[in-house]
Amino acid sequence: MREIKFRVYLGGRFNYWGFIDNGFAGLPSTNVESVTLKELEKRSQQYTGLKDKNGEEIYEGDKYQWQGHEVANGKQIRPIRTEVVIWDYHELSRISNIMESNGTLEIIGNIYEHPELLEVNP
Repeated sequence: MREIKFRVYLGGRFNYWGFIDNGFAGLPSTNVESVTLKELEKRSQQYTGLKDKNGEEIYEGDKYQWQGHEVANGKQIRPIRTEVVIWDYHELSRISNIMESNGTLEIIGNIYEHPELLEVNP
């Protein structure tokens, strides 16, 4: 069974919590910032149940890179691809397939601590 965990970026750091024995553990206090419950829900990111090549847990909003495999002009090329994790069945399946096929997926940041990573790569 997949671990159900969440994180939220408040007060300049991530706060983590999850379900333990059918109950919440470590639900973050909203007194860190003036945050409503609705904003807390909007900012929360869920753990995908997957880990990168270094064993780091992969959450929504994480930026990752991996080495692709393509053929161009009759030659195999291995471009570095970068993307942001979104909570979508097809996206999570693709991430899982990348890990199983070549194991090169690595977390390089997230959308809160490194907003510059959201810029589109050429």
